[in-house]
Amino acid sequence: MEHTLPLAGRPITRLLVDHALSLESWIQGNSAALIRIEVVFTLIDPDGRKNELHPDLAASLAPILQLFGLQVENAIASSSGKLTMRFSEGWLLEVLPHPAYEAWEVAMEDQSRFVCMPGGQVAVFRGANTDLSFPH
Repeated sequence: MEHTLPLAGRPITRLLVDHALSLESWIQGNSAALIRIEVVFTLIDPDGRKNELHPDLAASLAPILQLFGLQVENAIASSSGKLTMRFSEGWLLEVLPHPAYEAWEVAMEDQSRFVCMPGGQVAVFRGANTDLSFPH
């Protein structure tokens, strides 16, 4: 089952690097979304050039800075677990599922969460039992 993630129109307002990459979006002061990527992924620039980025190698993530301030045009999680995010100015981010790890996660302030489970199944959680936290 394909999922359209509720990210369209949201700006990328913060990028966080630890052992993964997180893209944050804050709008209207309190509405937050967090996209966390924990595996190698591809960033495609407006000219079609592909950059393979490794979240555990911080220096490889420099191209992701181009997304700061851009708006998400759409975000789709395919039935196979592939995350595809299109951004303003023609940027594209793609994350494939991993056989052994959760490849990506999208968490929303309304407590909904989408997680690419090992192997590619997308789990969807809604409600107060998701235990989300957003760093400020």
